[in-house]
Amino acid sequence: MCSDRLALALDAQKIATAGSPGDDLGSPGLAGHGQSLDSGASYRTNCDTLRIEGQRIGEQGGNLARRRFQKGRVFLRGKKNPVWVGRWREDVIEDGCIRRIERSEVLGEKSDFPTKRLALRELEKRLAVVNDPRYRARPTARFAEFAARWESLVLVQHKPSTQVTIRSHLRKHLIPFFGRWQMREVGPEEVQRFVSGVKVSGKTAKNLFATIQMLWKSARVWGYVAHDAVSGVVLPKSLFCPSKNDKQKRRGRGR
Repeated sequence: MCSDRLALALDAQKIATAGSPGDDLGSPGLAGHGQSLDSGASYRTNCDTLRIEGQRIGEQGGNLARRRFQKGRVFLRGKKNPVWVGRWREDVIEDGCIRRIERSEVLGEKSDFPTKRLALRELEKRLAVVNDPRYRARPTARFAEFAARWESLVLVQHKPSTQVTIRSHLRKHLIPFFGRWQMREVGPEEVQRFVSGVKVSGKTAKNLFATIQMLWKSARVWGYVAHDAVSGVVLPKSLFCPSKNDKQKRRGRGR
């Protein structure tokens, strides 16, 4: 008799924890979308339990492994001057929740990659970070949003005079140019375009580039980007200060 009662009690407990067919069977006490089975309990989303490292929390409440290796896809866009466009999926952190978005990027012109196979090889370079076993989702922000966060956390640690100068750089030049770009979309080409087109003196252009370097250093440390957007940027020749020997030679020629 005791064994029969125990068996019936265990069966009743299983039914109570299983819930309806749409409920989450792997998380006792939670419904399919994180709802508590107890009446009157508050809703909880999976985002509430996300960790900053970028691990995804599934419907069953456990950590899901990184998705399988991505190959992406490429296609030609345009008729007169066709370009190869690559597309793939990438995990990002937005408002504390991890979302999987589709990214697309122009890989180059057809003249650069005459065949689809060559375009796919170029796409593999873009996917190297995503396919790395150590890859974790990164937080996202537009340049203007990140700059505001950087001001409140990092810039305030500098001297007041430095703060005034850098805030001027951000308001007058950097945010108007980069403000709407996602941080991950800013690369060496965009920085080079800014440096080459900004209408300021050589000294100011050099200082503007130094401000970008400071911002980018924090962006990489905080996990917003993994790439280097400032390496390889060529500054105008007018930015380089002549050496003492050059100055003396010029003075000698003037005499």
